[in-house]
Amino acid sequence: MSLSKPLMVPSRTVTRRPLADLAFTDREFTTLRLTRSSRFARQLARWLTIGMFLSVVGLVFIPWQQTVIGSGEVVAYDPSLRPQTVDAPISGRIVNWREGDYEGAYVEKGQILFDIEVVDVILKEQLALQLRAMQEKLEADKTVARAYESNLQAFRDVRYQAEIAARELVKMAEAKIDSEKAELEVAKAESEQADRNLARAKELLEGKVGTKQDWETADQKAKQAKQKVQAAKAKVAAAMNELDYKKADAQYKIREAEAKISSAEATFREAEGKIASTDKEIADLTSKQVLQSQPVRVPIAGYIFKMKVTPGGQFVTSGSSLFDIVPDTPDRAVAIKVNGNDVPLVATHNSDGSVRKVRLQFEGWPAVQFAGWPSAAVGTFGGVVTVVDSSSDGTGNFRLLVRPDPEDKPWPDERILRQGVRANAWVLLNRVPLGWELWRRVNGFPPVVASAEPTKEKVEEILRKKK
Repeated sequence: MSLSKPLMVPSRTVTRRPLADLAFTDREFTTLRLTRSSRFARQLARWLTIGMFLSVVGLVFIPWQQTVIGSGEVVAYDPSLRPQTVDAPISGRIVNWREGDYEGAYVEKGQILFDIEVVDVILKEQLALQLRAMQEKLEADKTVARAYESNLQAFRDVRYQAEIAARELVKMAEAKIDSEKAELEVAKAESEQADRNLARAKELLEGKVGTKQDWETADQKAKQAKQKVQAAKAKVAAAMNELDYKKADAQYKIREAEAKISSAEATFREAEGKIASTDKEIADLTSKQVLQSQPVRVPIAGYIFKMKVTPGGQFVTSGSSLFDIVPDTPDRAVAIKVNGNDVPLVATHNSDGSVRKVRLQFEGWPAVQFAGWPSAAVGTFGGVVTVVDSSSDGTGNFRLLVRPDPEDKPWPDERILRQGVRANAWVLLNRVPLGWELWRRVNGFPPVVASAEPTKEKVEEILRKKK
């Protein structure tokens, strides 16, 4: 057996390449051609990448509204119109429960819901007896006072009559003085005439024309005339003395009458004082008697919120809570709480004097709020900050009161938006670029704050311009 030569295979030169080149070359792996993206897809991806980059760059410069976020509830702006609790005025048993007094019922101001009656029956009977006795004593005191008043009036009448009588006596004395003075003048005239007659008779006697008897007669008449003058003067003096006496007597009688009047008036005042004291005791007893049964009145018109007592003689103590009432008022506001770090950023007015705006989302009203773009918000309502509390509530939060914005759409009706409805609030601050806001938040910087509060004069000037 002859040995055959082995079959000779022509040799082939193989070029070795790195594995990486082989993995990314579709000439050796033709199936990769099927997984390659199309040219259109690659161009679309390129344009999308450029668009996203330009969008990010554009977002950096679009305006962004800075806000302070808070939450709270709807309240009445006037504190006296917020929910109130009515307490029991006295301790006792509930009686005379009126019909229609139930939770949710509308009640008017001053309406009586029920009475509270003191349980101590013996005390009520004692008060009634004391009150009856005091009323009888009051009638007796009034009778005595009327008698003293009659005496006082009688003394006043006596004084009046005495004054009139004294005035008449004085007039009579004055008239008598006038009469005596007239007689004195007549006597003086007669005396002067008698003296002239005596002088004439003397001249005639010396001229030996008249007789001595005529002279003696004239002398006698002159002396008698002088005596009459002296007598008339004495009567005038006596009449003047009588006038002084009448005046003094009149003053004495008037003073005596006035003394009696003063005494009677003091007695009458004392009687009146007793009446006043008895009236006070009666008033005290009446007050105590009234306190034995006190009506419970509604302090303000509104709706009964929580009735904490029940009819049927329930016993309550003084000061215990009876029911809550929610006043009926359209005057509403929102009390929101904000963090103490944000309080320096919030004020009732901006630096330019304009009011601080707020966007509100009420519970139960669907809304979409964009914090940075309030104009794009849907279902929110406008408000303005009116009050910023000067102190925190003890937990580091501060309260803001927000009222409706007159330049925005009105809030829902008060029958729907009731007190206690929760609300979210966004207090609008400054408008800045979005990039600046992102940079501020990354670095933890606060929003831009006005350097100073607007002055009162500046606010008034802005309000005048708006008018």
